[in-house]
Amino acid sequence: MPHTPHEHGGPVAWPPCSPDLNPLDFFFWSHMKSLVYETSVDSAEDLVARTIAAGDKINATPGIFARLLQSFLRRCELCNETRGRHFEHLL
Repeated sequence: MPHTPHEHGGPVAWPPCSPDLNPLDFFFWSHMKSLVYETSVDSAEDLVARTIAAGDKINATPGIFARLLQSFLRRCELCNETRGRHFEHLL
């Protein structure tokens, strides 16, 4: 497990996949899935086409990645404030 410096001296174990920090899990993939599965998928080709279209739609949404970055930075701040403990309940 990677370590990060701790303000009181010595490293602190840092979870490699902190569930509270990942904006892709909390926003991007759930938004992508909601676009892809607005209606039932008929085939693998339909799934691929919808996934590409959803990605294009997300990419064309003004300010979406700026909001994603703001959310990520807020999560980093909360992680620091709680000293690495779970903090999703604070969001």
